[in-house]
Amino acid sequence: MASRFFVEEEFADDSVGIKEYWNSPLVPLEVAIRSLYAIIPRINELVAKAKAKCFISPDGLTHDETAAIYLYTMEVGKTSIYRMVNWTLRKKDHFMARPWLLYLKLFATGVRKLPLYSGNVWRAVPGDVAKHYKKYGRIRWWAYTSCTKSISILDQFIPQSANDRTIFMIECIRGRNIAPYSAYGKEDEILLVSGTTLIAADESLMMAEVRMVHLKEVSAGNLSSTPNSNQVVDKNTTAVSLYQSSKWGLPKTPKGTSN
Repeated sequence: MASRFFVEEEFADDSVGIKEYWNSPLVPLEVAIRSLYAIIPRINELVAKAKAKCFISPDGLTHDETAAIYLYTMEVGKTSIYRMVNWTLRKKDHFMARPWLLYLKLFATGVRKLPLYSGNVWRAVPGDVAKHYKKYGRIRWWAYTSCTKSISILDQFIPQSANDRTIFMIECIRGRNIAPYSAYGKEDEILLVSGTTLIAADESLMMAEVRMVHLKEVSAGNLSSTPNSNQVVDKNTTAVSLYQSSKWGLPKTPKGTSN
């Protein structure tokens, strides 16, 4: 079982991230990972397994591109590709990113070919990070962000011992469905690409030890807009109702509100 939906940290950011991998050449996966030998143990074995598991893509991806996505989803602990590459992207350190550029070009090229997904998706982090998401504030995530379409699947990743936690409900418009190319295909995984821009649709909601944050993806030409207030109320109510049905058994009324 993967843990990409419950990550160690996720902070709002609006600075410039790592983009230069788009200028890198497309090379076979075995070539793209040579610079990662010192970073990811046994990466050659992981690549061989990924290539053996992959198939001809109905979406027009090459074998190397499908394998790059499969490799991204493989769970091998602290040195999992998704952990290491996203940690690097969040740091926005161009020197540290150099070993990843060829792999990122192959991975991102494959992801870009996948059909767009529009709908509500879910993600979680430990702790209360709601202070980083002010109402109508613009947010940019530079990591590749794994979300799930299913709240019940998200619940499986949140430890029972987790007290304070933040749940993101995200209205995405340009997500990419990587489930058919994932090592965990049953997890309904939707990927938000690096540089995805969002707006906090309203103030966060507090329910028991859970802070809920409602985010809305916006297009590059619509960054100055704010969500319709009636839609925000309706969608936050829906988010509360959905999460109350989960295994946490949360109270029917959000903390600090009245019936």
